[in-house]
Amino acid sequence: MLTGDQFRGIVAAPFLPMLPDHAVDWETLESYIERVAAAGPTAIAMNMDASEGPALDRDEQIEVLRVSKDAIGGAARYSPVSLPARPATRFAGAPP
Repeated sequence: MLTGDQFRGIVAAPFLPMLPDHAVDWETLESYIERVAAAGPTAIAMNMDASEGPALDRDEQIEVLRVSKDAIGGAARYSPVSLPARPATRFAGAPP
């Protein structure tokens, strides 16, 4: 979890790629998050408004966090900070 003095630099809040039928585009999400992480942000905040986090059900929120965590690897700090998805973070390997 990031502390106040670690919030220096860029905290990316990526959008969530969707398919024409409004389903999550999981393949694009993975490659997109890999590119975001490679840019070197301080953190990547998933399930925020731009990524449709509040509109996703719990299972989708968890899958977004899982896919994102895997895609980030060690390239950036993994810190899910989205309040709407907060209940889902405990299922995605994030601290409570």
